[in-house]
Amino acid sequence: MQPQRLSLNELVTRLARLFQRVLGDDIPLDVVTMADLSAIEADTGMVEQVVLNLVVNAREAMPKGGRVTLLTLALDVDEAYRKRVPQALPGRWVGVQVRDTGEGIQPDVLPRIFEPFLSQANEANKSAGLGLAAVYSIVKQHQGWMQVESPAGEGARFTAWFPAIDPAPAPAPVAAGQHAKGHETILVVEDKEAVRAILQAVLERQGYRALMATNGEEALALWSQHKEAIGLLFTDVVMPGGVTGRDLADRLRLERPSLKVVFCSGYGADIIGPEIMTVPNNRFLAKPFDIGRLAEVVRELLDAS
Repeated sequence: MQPQRLSLNELVTRLARLFQRVLGDDIPLDVVTMADLSAIEADTGMVEQVVLNLVVNAREAMPKGGRVTLLTLALDVDEAYRKRVPQALPGRWVGVQVRDTGEGIQPDVLPRIFEPFLSQANEANKSAGLGLAAVYSIVKQHQGWMQVESPAGEGARFTAWFPAIDPAPAPAPVAAGQHAKGHETILVVEDKEAVRAILQAVLERQGYRALMATNGEEALALWSQHKEAIGLLFTDVVMPGGVTGRDLADRLRLERPSLKVVFCSGYGADIIGPEIMTVPNNRFLAKPFDIGRLAEVVRELLDAS
């Protein structure tokens, strides 16, 4: 963890376009920032990951569309407040809240919402490298706490609270992966729509051209059209359709043995096959991964001789 002075107002404003890309055209995003908000001391990439995961969670709660509101907030917690909200801690806090207009969270599920593998949806998110358990863990590492509210008929509200520091203006933080920009073309293969949207948004923000495929067959078709331009393959190891990530890499390397490949999976490299790491032009990212690390690994491999 690399904590630095950080403005939540600046962070959500800077990433609003990325979040809108992740949400898609049928879910508008409203951003509301609180004036004169105190700064926090936090790892920029990890806080970005918290907000991104909450935005994806909101999207998954509204499969038929809806609206997401992203707010920054301030809170002074006293004993009276703690009686109403037991998980709150005393002091002054700065928060980022993600609201959705979905069906909300069942009362019996609400107390266990941050447990891994809570539901089929959470299992899907976990395998996608996302999940509320990761959000909870990151906020706890920053000495913060999570608040979840789901009033009947009003969707859900997730708020990540961080300890406030003095309200002096915060210098603009260095965005995670800012040093890792590029211009190359990357073939991305991922079957989960939400994760594809994240990968495309992150890679294009870094300057890359991202060609997106949902399975191995689509990837082979894109390769046949753009093989001369593609500099790197980024693929999940386990995919539907009968062509795994390793199968895909092997087939493309018949045409270009030097092709650089980043494999990712919710399983560790020791489970999917440790030999995957013995190939010089291979890299492996275990899910969940943060967006800063994603950019770093891609850039490092492209620069490797």
